[in-house]
Amino acid sequence: MDPYFELRLSELKSIPVVTWLQFSIDNAREPGILVQSGQIWALLPPELTEKTRCFAIELGNECMRLKDYDNDDGKRVWLSDDELTRFIEQAETPHQRLAFLLAGRVGLRRSEIIEVCPQDLVDGPTGDHIRVWESYAKRDKYREPPVPQEVVTIAETLAYQQDDDEPLLDVAGSTVYRWVRRAADELEEETGDRGWQYLDVHDLRRTWGTYLLEQGVIPSVVMSFGGWEDWDTFRKHYLGEFSPEAIRRERGKVDFLEGGDESAEVVHPGTMPPASHHTAD
Repeated sequence: MDPYFELRLSELKSIPVVTWLQFSIDNAREPGILVQSGQIWALLPPELTEKTRCFAIELGNECMRLKDYDNDDGKRVWLSDDELTRFIEQAETPHQRLAFLLAGRVGLRRSEIIEVCPQDLVDGPTGDHIRVWESYAKRDKYREPPVPQEVVTIAETLAYQQDDDEPLLDVAGSTVYRWVRRAADELEEETGDRGWQYLDVHDLRRTWGTYLLEQGVIPSVVMSFGGWEDWDTFRKHYLGEFSPEAIRRERGKVDFLEGGDESAEVVHPGTMPPASHHTAD
């Protein structure tokens, strides 16, 4: 995406900026107004400049984070926690809700969502986890990301009338994709935010991984939970794509920056894992 793009007044609610803001004539730059918002700048055309001489245009609270793919059409999407919650609430059945939670709150891939069985839910000294097998046929290697209580509750309910080794969601991966797209289309119509048109199942996993990093979970643990082995790919697609809230919080840890938050907790990321030749997704 070009960092300079023109806006029309009717599009102000749907531009993919990383945060919402207020701006006024104090931001004036020729030929219009140049608004700084995180890493993205917006160049307002001259006709909008006159409007801002009389009042500040106030945008809402936050907008969806989007980024172009390097070689493919479409965009990568990072949902805020509020957007993810709103998305999950679009589920029409317990099966759909479980699928949305497994992607957005547990970080499962589409192919993994439809293979989860009741016996894969485990309760150990570190809480509830789900056993995600690298190969469900061989069942020799697995990872165990943590799961929220709601996932356990729904899974136990759905498993009541089936065997422990039967998938909780007896559907194809394409069905999960259609569920996600239906919910996203409804939210686009409801909110007017065109960013929803780009949402895919994998974006829910992307959102989950980034959210863990923003909450201070060290990268090596996030990679272990998510099954990522290639550090370079993980860093490229996940590190650095943080929300405005996370950026402000981290900025507050630097004592010589204005507006620093002295109460901000410093998170030490520890040792980064070495690069490997495996492909991460």
